[in-house]
Amino acid sequence: MKRSIYAVFLTALIVLTAMAAGCTSGNQAQTQTQTQTPTGTPASGAVNDGIVKEGSTVSVYYVGTLDDGTVFDKAVKGTDKPLTFVVGSGSVIKGFDNAVLGMKAGETTKVHLTPDMAYGEYNDQLIQEFDKSIFGDSDASTLKVNDTVYLTSPNGVFPAKIHAIGNESITLDLNHRLAGQNLNFEITVDSVA
Repeated sequence: MKRSIYAVFLTALIVLTAMAAGCTSGNQAQTQTQTQTPTGTPASGAVNDGIVKEGSTVSVYYVGTLDDGTVFDKAVKGTDKPLTFVVGSGSVIKGFDNAVLGMKAGETTKVHLTPDMAYGEYNDQLIQEFDKSIFGDSDASTLKVNDTVYLTSPNGVFPAKIHAIGNESITLDLNHRLAGQNLNFEITVDSVA
C-alpha cells in the first residue's frame, strides 16, 4: 500500500505522542535501591540541598546498561556534561523520572526498569510500509535493510530502521531501538533546583 509523505508525518506524530505519554502495556514493577556517594557533595556552585520532586530541575550523571551488561548510554562525571531535565515533564522515560524522586544532590541510585517503565514493549504494528518516493529518487537507491533513516514530524526528528525494501515501497520499523528491553541505570544526582 502506498502512502504519501503526510502519512509518514502523521504516523511519526502518533508514535512520538504515544512514546511521550508513556502509552505502553504491562504492569511490571521497577526496583530501586538508593545509596549515598562517598563525596556526597553537589556540583560546583550548587547550593540547593532540596529533595527532588515533581517540577524540580535536576542534573544527573548516569550509566545505562542492558541486562547483559552492554552500555547503551551514559553521561559520566569528569568526561561528559550531566543530563539536565525537569522532573515530570516527559523529557525522559517514566522509570528514569521516578528513580530520582526523593533524592538529594550527591546521592546515587541503581534502578532496574522493565519495558513498561522504559520504551515500551516491541510493537509489530509499528512496522509500516511507505511509498519509496518519500525518500526522493537519489536517496532511495542508496538505502539498505537495517539502515537507520531519520523521519521528521511536528515533534522533531526521530530514527526508524529499514525493515524491508520493495520495488515501490520501503517498510520501516518505527519502534524505539530499546523497545522490549529491560534497562538498568546507575544515577547520581549532581544538582537540584
